[in-house]
Formats: sequence, C-alpha cells, structure tokens
Amino acid sequence: MKNRIKDLINCLIVEKCLYEKAIELSEAKKEIIMKNDFLKLDSIVEKETSLINDIKKIEQKRDKLCSEISEYLGIDGQKATLSDIIEKADDVQCKNRLRQLLDEFGSIIKTYRDLNDTNKNLIEKTLQYIEFMLEKVLKQDNNVTYGKEVNSGVVQEINIFDQRV
Repeated sequence: MKNRIKDLINCLIVEKCLYEKAIELSEAKKEIIMKNDFLKLDSIVEKETSLINDIKKIEQKRDKLCSEISEYLGIDGQKATLSDIIEKADDVQCKNRLRQLLDEFGSIIKTYRDLNDTNKNLIEKTLQYIEFMLEKVLKQDNNVTYGKEVNSGVVQEINIFDQRV
C-alpha cells in the first residue's frame, strides 16, 4: 500500500505543476486583457484548454488512486478525502508529504480562483465598455452633411483598465 500512496504523492506533484502552469497562463491572460490584445488572448485560451484537459486526466488518476487507498484503509471511497487518507496512513514520511501537498494545493487553488475572478471581471468591464460605445455610436445625431469638417479632433487611445480591478 505504501507504493500506492507514493503513486498518489507523485500524481499530486504532477497535478500541482499543472496548476502552477495554469496560474502562469492566467496571469498572462490578465495582462493581455488589460492591453486589449485579443489576438494573443486566443492563443492563451488554446494553451489553457489543452492544460485543463491534462488536469482532468491527472485528476481521474488521482481519484482512482484515492479510491483504492481508501478501500484498503477501510474508508468509504465515495466520501474519502485526502485528509482522511492522511489520518489513516501508517508511514509518517508519506503522511508529512501528503500534508505538505494538501497545504500547497490550498494556496494554489486560491490563487488560481482569484486570478480567474479577476480575469472574469476584466472581461465583463470590456464588454460593458463595448456596449457603452456601441450605444453612443448608435445614438449619435443622424444629421449627416457633406462638406468640410468643422472640427478635426485628435484621436487618443483610451485604456479603460487599470490594475485596481
């Protein structure tokens, strides 16, 4: 059983690395959204989709290992958590490593969730801005005349985002 727990530890290490890559992509996505560079955003989303598929595969493997270990330790496999496995495991070294990984995952998942919330808010702000501009353009006066321009203004780039979001 010690080998199955070591397999679980290795599986968690791989999953942790995948989530760390997902965090890097989310941070890059945040910067891209703030710069309004939506061509690069498409590339990031493609990479993220592939990474999410990899995470799903490793999660399935982790779930299978947890079920096998839980069954061996006499824990209800459907309700078993990593904490339950840690509590019932015999090997102190494995217990400590599992605890460490569990703590690290808590931090990683919180960071990932926070970044996704930030990106969601940035995208919503972008959509609100686009809707506002569309309404403004569509509500402009329909008095179109032909002739010399009366006012020629300077077009200025507007960046509606800052890092406070």
